[in-house]
Amino acid sequence: MNRISLDQIAAFLAVVRLGSVSKAAEMLLLTQPAVTSRVKNLEERLGKGLFDRTTAGLKLTKDGEMFLKYAERFEHLSELVERNIVDPKG
Repeated sequence: MNRISLDQIAAFLAVVRLGSVSKAAEMLLLTQPAVTSRVKNLEERLGKGLFDRTTAGLKLTKDGEMFLKYAERFEHLSELVERNIVDPKG
């Protein structure tokens, strides 16, 4: 079974926050095709399109807006695990 990965969530959040795949790729130190692949694989796993792709750019779909809330929670939980379990002494 294919699972949602934190890398996919990070790519999704970067695209949302920065407004473009190219800016997200630059921030994540990845290529544009790598970011696109992560987002498309996430969409395939969810069985939902997260972005409407237009000539004006990317816009979240209703499903994308809903997933954004969950993605931010995943990100927060991941940060808590890193801080409290992986490196508790900072």
